[in-house]
Amino acid sequence: SRSMGLAAAASKRDSYEFPGRDPSFEASIWYATLLTRVRGLRSAARLLAGEQSYVQGPHRPEVQAALLICEAEISLAGGQLTRAVAAADAGLRLAAQTGNRGLLPRGHVAMAVCSIRASDLTTGLLYANHLRDAALLGQENLIPGQCVWAAAQALEARDGVESVAHLLKGVLRHDMLIRELLVSQPAAAPWLVRAGQRLGDDDLAGRVVGVMHRLAVMNRSFRSVRASAEHASGLYARDADALEAVSERHLDPWARASALEDASRVRSERVAERGQAVDLLRRAAGAYLGSGASRDLARVQSRLRELDDHGGRPARSRTRISQLCPCRKPHPCRSSCIPVLVEDAAEAIVSTYVEAGLCIRVVDRWGQGV
Repeated sequence: SRSMGLAAAASKRDSYEFPGRDPSFEASIWYATLLTRVRGLRSAARLLAGEQSYVQGPHRPEVQAALLICEAEISLAGGQLTRAVAAADAGLRLAAQTGNRGLLPRGHVAMAVCSIRASDLTTGLLYANHLRDAALLGQENLIPGQCVWAAAQALEARDGVESVAHLLKGVLRHDMLIRELLVSQPAAAPWLVRAGQRLGDDDLAGRVVGVMHRLAVMNRSFRSVRASAEHASGLYARDADALEAVSERHLDPWARASALEDASRVRSERVAERGQAVDLLRRAAGAYLGSGASRDLARVQSRLRELDDHGGRPARSRTRISQLCPCRKPHPCRSSCIPVLVEDAAEAIVSTYVEAGLCIRVVDRWGQGV
């Protein structure tokens, strides 16, 4: 809350003149970034649109790059994957051209998450490796937890949840990483609880619920944080009613769809509630379809075929971003070493912080994988 207040104050226009730059606009971009993390998406979009109307002439390249990355994060949080990919790709190119490496991890996280949700695992692995490189160079900026989470999702999608168990435990042991992640990504706490349950690790799932509850108490004014805590708690308790209720409170469309899917999974365990489970799963499918999450949609469609003899499945999403892979080949691509490197991506990020930021240790440890 204090950071939000400081960012809001800095974004207010004043009478001072700064030749060649507009610090209030730059502060507004950061304020919009913070608003996006707590899913104040309309406010963030209005802020950027309003501030741009004041600016005369083109933005400096580094400011334009920050603006594009922020717009990508807003679009991703709002379930607009195609728009998010376009903005993130443009922002990453501009950031690289201007040498602004601090923006790269944020763009790589957006691209990795978009790719995984759109069933483009090869591209997701590519950006997970970029996150590894950022960890080796100490460039995670202010989002180390999100970097680990994005890379872990890519690895889990490829090899299963067992392959990321050690990474998840590492994140949970580091207070800064887990707090930054859980506050910024409403889908993260339920994802971690789900992973713990699939691993049979009740301690991991319970710790996530506990940390998320404390964060919700500390951030009562943020609906997204409260919804994430309720989702994690309902999932841990296997409370279908609570999960269905929290789906209405989520501001993040993907998190809303996942709450419906979780509620369906719990209800499907009871024969008398199978009909309700099917209805919830159809709603989840529609929500995933609306946000371009074709990988999640495919999973839900498969589950619907198991539960519903009459089908009722929505059409498959056409969202694709595989053309962004530098190899320019159809995917899955067999010419890349991406699958070999992705595990190092997430673990390098954790290692960078667990070893007190001594990046040379990480380089020595992972140098053979580069």
